Amino acid sequence: MKVLVTGHDGYIGTVLVPMFLAAGHEIVGLDTHLYELCTFGDEPLTVPEIAKDLRDVDIADLEGFEAVIHLAAKEGCVRSLH
Repeated sequence: MKVLVTGHDGYIGTVLVPMFLAAGHEIVGLDTHLYELCTFGDEPLTVPEIAKDLRDVDIADLEGFEAVIHLAAKEGCVRSLH
């Protein structure tokens, strides 16, 4: 199954993506990499990705996926803290 995982490089995504890959799924990530310098442990697995803010996703970005797993934080809340 082809799955889009939003927030694939985040805390939960870095654990979930390898599990889905091991189960034989094709994974594409979507992330802004806002927290790319906040890594814990090993480097996350590299998967094809869409480097885009969740608010900028359009229908064309979602074509071809059989499932979407939404883990991304609402970026606006994070940005307002800076």
